[in-house]
Amino acid sequence: MSRFTLRNQFFGLVLLAIAILAVACNGQYFKATEHYSGQIEEALESIKTPAFYNVFVTPKGQDIFQLRYFMYNREASKVVGVYKEVDAELAERNYRYAPKMNRYTRKENGSINGPGGLVYEIRIRATEVIFDGGVPEDGGRVEIPVENIYQLDLLEHKEAVGIVYKVLGGVAASFAAVLTWAACCLSCPFIYIQDGDVERFMGEFFSGAVTENMARHDFLPLPGFEPVDGVYELRIANEMEERQYTDLAVLEAVEHPADVEVLMTPEGMPILFAAPQLPAEAVTDEGTNCEAVMAARDGIAYDFTDECAEKENFSSLSLAFDKPAGVDQAHVILHVKNTMWSMMMYESFMSMFGSRYDDYVEHQRDRSAEQKTQWLKDQGQMLEVQLRRAGNWETVHWVNLPGPFSFRSEVVPLDVSNTDEGPVELRLVAGYHFWELDYAAIDYTEQPGMVKTPLALLSAEDELGQDVASHLLEVDGDYLERLFIGADATLKFQALPAPEPGNVHSVFMHAYGYYEPIRQYAGIPNMTELKKFKEPGHFARFSKEQFKDIAGITP
Repeated sequence: MSRFTLRNQFFGLVLLAIAILAVACNGQYFKATEHYSGQIEEALESIKTPAFYNVFVTPKGQDIFQLRYFMYNREASKVVGVYKEVDAELAERNYRYAPKMNRYTRKENGSINGPGGLVYEIRIRATEVIFDGGVPEDGGRVEIPVENIYQLDLLEHKEAVGIVYKVLGGVAASFAAVLTWAACCLSCPFIYIQDGDVERFMGEFFSGAVTENMARHDFLPLPGFEPVDGVYELRIANEMEERQYTDLAVLEAVEHPADVEVLMTPEGMPILFAAPQLPAEAVTDEGTNCEAVMAARDGIAYDFTDECAEKENFSSLSLAFDKPAGVDQAHVILHVKNTMWSMMMYESFMSMFGSRYDDYVEHQRDRSAEQKTQWLKDQGQMLEVQLRRAGNWETVHWVNLPGPFSFRSEVVPLDVSNTDEGPVELRLVAGYHFWELDYAAIDYTEQPGMVKTPLALLSAEDELGQDVASHLLEVDGDYLERLFIGADATLKFQALPAPEPGNVHSVFMHAYGYYEPIRQYAGIPNMTELKKFKEPGHFARFSKEQFKDIAGITP
């Protein structure tokens, strides 16, 4: 993913922020924009929160269908999702294209799920659609190469109309505040690798560590990272309104057979996955079957919007894995990321402090890391992993925040001794629409005790060409400080000698540090609302209420 693409995502958040304000002001219009060959990729790039949209596809000469779990894979230049049969008459909608506006009523322009929803739809017309197995089937995987799409219509709640016709006076100040937190965003250091002549975005590290006492180790897998002339080259970049402090940044390599995968636990232990098994069952509390969603690391993701039966305002997914006889230990891969929506909700929360935001930051510095981590858990921001044992759900692991810009594979170690007869049953629980999960697998391989080898740092230079290597070699409190947008550091590492025949090297970025968001909010703090966030689960409730306001979902 390029820096240009990431910037496009930020601008998309600004547009989403405007929509939030417009919906709050009760605009009653939607707009329809048409896009043809040559404009399709740009239109797809503009879709920042797919969970808001119903997606319909009409292949040439075939019936319309709904594409669930829509995802645009820009690297592969295709749209992917899961097939769902729909009533063609219900799926049709009459509308006029921009600049004309479409006014809608609950009776005439509801969503496919019934009247009352605001209009957020993607309508695709394609010459050919690729169905898994060759025929359309509910729950089956669907691929649509972008080159096959000859028309794409975006139908969206008309934010500009709501602002012009419904919003005057004091709203301007609120609008400015929304733009501020949408443009600032919340993330952490980005890492780019040099892949031949191309720089490739790989992810971010120590997400959520926003004070020094929350600084943590992170082990980011860098799949496909190959040395050029015996050297690995990468870049750590600050592209956000934040101060970044990195105390350690080293590459570590693990040699292993080419036909297996190696990942790191949160503690930095290499784990070999020789025989990963997909879940035999993947279902939400609302009965949604997600087995097809979990089948591959392809971006088709469950977005935690089906509500949890036992925990209001939270969402869960239950997974069942076949268990061979006589095993006590297992490791699970979860390919996850946070949603862009979760980042916006956190910004919205911080903006409530207004001119007292700096006081809030000082208060957070004084709180212990344990208190802050517990708050993240209580609010549903961390992903809870539960294991069924003796008929009860037992919390066995918490997945830390991976950030919203890239999926990454997380390892969950499991002690499956003394579990119930039958399959290994897991339940993943998170706040409403805070996470995305596009792959899950379990592996019972006995671990051979793999060794990781740190690579020699050849050079580390900042954006001015200054040597910064001494800051990055060990955890000693001597941080590399990246204090503004555009600050970066280019690191080069010596590759290991060629592995044994049949083996390969997997490479990981081992980093340690934290970051501090920079914000300049104005206005009086909203103490009435802020006090509610002390209650466990209120952040999840806040997220669900905001999401359903925008999506037009009524109880």
